[in-house]
Amino acid sequence: MRVLIAGAGFLGQNLGLYLKALGYEVYFWTDHLPPGQAFLWGAKDCLKALSVDWLQRHPLKAVINLKGASLAQGRWSLQRKKILYDSRLGPTEQLVKQLSQLKRPPEVFLSASGVGVYGAHPHRVWVEGAVPLALADSGLSLRGFPAVC
Repeated sequence: MRVLIAGAGFLGQNLGLYLKALGYEVYFWTDHLPPGQAFLWGAKDCLKALSVDWLQRHPLKAVINLKGASLAQGRWSLQRKKILYDSRLGPTEQLVKQLSQLKRPPEVFLSASGVGVYGAHPHRVWVEGAVPLALADSGLSLRGFPAVC
């Protein structure tokens, strides 16, 4: 079974190795890995660009979207928060648009991004539409995310 992991940060790299160990054929959509080194993360291949044509030729069982700039790098200035936001929204919109054009879309589409922005609150239940504490005073919002997911 083929799986596409969009994003190759800490989670994506380890997930790729885990899925390969389970017998999945893993592909990455990332710009962080030099060509020819996909095997380091258990991947069959790494794509710098994603296209409907490639998706049609490589039917996928699942797509796991982890795209986005690292939350751990740099101070969270307004400019950095915009980068974090845009680096998630743009690729997610592109992925959803391309997947919607497929004759046989993947059975599973999982999108998770920056869940650490909610912080560690063991007794709080987060619901869709909740504003993460890290964004509450930033001037940014989660506008757009429910529409693309």
